[in-house]
Amino acid sequence: MKIGLLNCSGGIKYAAHFSSSGWSDYVQDNAICTAENGYSSIEAVKMELYGDVANNYKIFYRTYVRDKGWLGWAKNGAMAGSTGGSLPITSIQVMLVPQIRYAAHVENIGWLDRVKDREICGTTGQELQIEAIKMYLKDTAYGSIRYKTHIEEVGWNEYSYNGDQSGTTGMNQRVEAFKVRLDGDANEMFDVMYKAHVQDVDWMNWVRNGEVAGTTGEALRLEAFKAMVVPKGYDDSATYREYTPEQYTVNFDSMDGECSVASKPVSYCGFYNNLPIPTKAGCVFAGWYDSPEYTNKITTASTHEIKSDITFYAKWNLIADTNLDGKVDIRDVTAIQRHLAELELFTDEEIAVADINGNDEINIADATYLQMYLAEYDIVLGKQS
Repeated sequence: MKIGLLNCSGGIKYAAHFSSSGWSDYVQDNAICTAENGYSSIEAVKMELYGDVANNYKIFYRTYVRDKGWLGWAKNGAMAGSTGGSLPITSIQVMLVPQIRYAAHVENIGWLDRVKDREICGTTGQELQIEAIKMYLKDTAYGSIRYKTHIEEVGWNEYSYNGDQSGTTGMNQRVEAFKVRLDGDANEMFDVMYKAHVQDVDWMNWVRNGEVAGTTGEALRLEAFKAMVVPKGYDDSATYREYTPEQYTVNFDSMDGECSVASKPVSYCGFYNNLPIPTKAGCVFAGWYDSPEYTNKITTASTHEIKSDITFYAKWNLIADTNLDGKVDIRDVTAIQRHLAELELFTDEEIAVADINGNDEINIADATYLQMYLAEYDIVLGKQS
């Protein structure tokens, strides 16, 4: 994968978890992030912003995992996807979300410094009331933010916008609750979430998009709050999942040959990776297949796509059966001679059986050895005599 930003001061860096090799190093700004081999799938990703863009935005991203669907949003370097389950990602969604800033006017203190997403604004354990708040988005190109407060003996006031004050100062009136909403495109793309720390209650649950945070009619002061802007439908609890691999068994049928490995475990959707190489006298191993009809060849890059155990069958070719017709005869001698004359060039399987004397070359000696074998000389195919 590769990822880049347009019209931003700063950039993006990212890493991927590959099925064969684990986490890659971070790359950045449209550089290709890939595994060393050419067949590993991406199972999880991490992304971070840097430079000025990181001061104004958060980066959220989520992954669509095979057989699991869309997982929850992750952000700012957290992992999105899964590891340990051999579950490849088939889609990725990325979103830049403007950061929110907010401040509070606190009893006996005055205005506190602005804080940003999820940071605490106000005080806890000091029995001090919030009397006014201000909120704004770092980028209002998407729309504006509005908010209102429920004030002691006054009730709900009108909405304030983009850094204007909501509440009172110098009147010793406590804020008891507040609401926050987004306008314009921001409301279509994002949720604003916020939570209140209330006298005698402690932290209350997160609410969003105009819902009440705090209490009304109970004469309880708002002491602190947090806020954040997130993608629509964001759920903090769904950002990360670790899956236990679904394990199955691959059995190896050597088809009258000898194999040092009888079976091996494999994960659903996982690569088969290392496969044993069996042996059989007078034959050349031509690969593993998932049926005795030899219709679908299995390689180390193949993946286990079924939720059940499976058997692989060894395919064998006879040494000297250069035309792969299942028998060794004078036509195989002719095939070698035509190959050496470059009249007909062998396929890889034909080349594998054409080294009659086993010296790792195909030359006229192989045709001679085969003729001697057919004439019933004391010739053992596949090794020099």
